[in-house]
Amino acid sequence: MKRLITVVVLIAMGGLVFAMGAKAPMTQDEAIALIDQKIATLQLTADDGAAAKEALTVMIQARIRVENAYRIVSDALDGGLRTQDMLMLATQTRQRIQQGQSAKLCEEAAQEMVQQRTRTELQTRTGTGQSNGTQTGSETATGTGK
Repeated sequence: MKRLITVVVLIAMGGLVFAMGAKAPMTQDEAIALIDQKIATLQLTADDGAAAKEALTVMIQARIRVENAYRIVSDALDGGLRTQDMLMLATQTRQRIQQGQSAKLCEEAAQEMVQQRTRTELQTRTGTGQSNGTQTGSETATGTGK
């Protein structure tokens, strides 16, 4: 019984050590390095990388925490968003900065944009919503529907 408990404790500790190794970036330079790694892993273009780093930088300028800005950009890349979407994200965030919006509002808007564009990208890749001609309300309102 003691051995079983010891094994369980060791496994749990190993899991914690592994999880701590996958920490979120704390500085802008760390976040950019992680974006570079993701670009290489996903085999994306240099333009995709430059646009992703620009979006990250603009979000940090909007006073969004580095970890949160990195997560948003990383999720966007994982969701299939590329150069044009990243440039749109940067542009919309800049506009929000100029309007004097808070970091929280900028972050929420960026998250919503990424979620919406990721859903649209997924539907485009899988063909969902195209065969029956239906659109979601947000697609109709924004003109992104097919």
